[in-house]
Formats: sequence, C-alpha cells, structure tokens
Amino acid sequence: MPIVQALVPSIAPTQQDTYGKLAWLAALFAIVLGIFAALCINHDWPHKLLRKLRITKENTYSSEWYSAFSQHERSYVVLHLYDGRRVYGWPTEWPSRPAEGHFHLEEAEWMEESKMNTNSKDRESVKSLLVPVIDVQIVEFVPISEQSQN
Repeated sequence: MPIVQALVPSIAPTQQDTYGKLAWLAALFAIVLGIFAALCINHDWPHKLLRKLRITKENTYSSEWYSAFSQHERSYVVLHLYDGRRVYGWPTEWPSRPAEGHFHLEEAEWMEESKMNTNSKDRESVKSLLVPVIDVQIVEFVPISEQSQN
C-alpha cells in the first residue's frame, strides 16, 4: 500500500473507497501494459534489440510467412500461380498462414510474358482481385522504388 500511495498521492487509504480506487488503477495499468505488450510483439521490438546485441537471430513473429509480409509492408507483390500465370498488385490483405485464406490485391495487373518489358498501360488491369492462397506457388516482393521505374 505505501508504494501505491507514493506513486499516486490522491489515493488516501480510507476504508470506504480504497479498494475502488485501487481497482481502477489496477485496471488502467493492465490496459496500458496490454497495449504496450501488443505493440512490442507486433513491431518485433524485443527481438530487434536482441538481434542488435547478437544474442539471437530469431524474430517475434509466429512464422516465416508472417515475418516476410511484416518486413515488406511497403512492397508490391507478384503472385506466381500454379497454372503459370502471374498477377502483380498492392496487397491490402493477406492470409496469416500459408495454407488457408486469400490475397486481396488492389491495382492488380495480370502479367503476360510477351508484355513484361512494356509500359504498364499495355497490361491487362483490374481494380481489385481476390486470390486464394492455395493457388499461389511463389510470392515475390517488389519494392515501391523498382515499381516506379517501370
């Protein structure tokens, strides 16, 4: 109790409202701690520090799949489909696991081999495309700078 009183002087140890104020303080602390923990995990902060200190080579993410998409958030993708076709676009959503779900691509363009080195205006384009992950063989990440040069 003395530690809480030192940190928050407005909490007076009266019999009537001590537990109510402490409950609010504990709830607030739990919420702030939860938000901080979520930020740390979602941004890989603990493992970034450990990698800089050369303690580990691991990351916080649950799989290599999730790690790759997190590291390339500002990239276009080329999805290589099992039937040989390729589609290029901006991923707005992607599955959290490589076995189920869909890719949602905006500014999507089907890439044809005969038109690979031509202006993007010559490519067949659609506004938005939903591709099942089970149809995708390879995911290629294309940084924005490379895209703007084409």
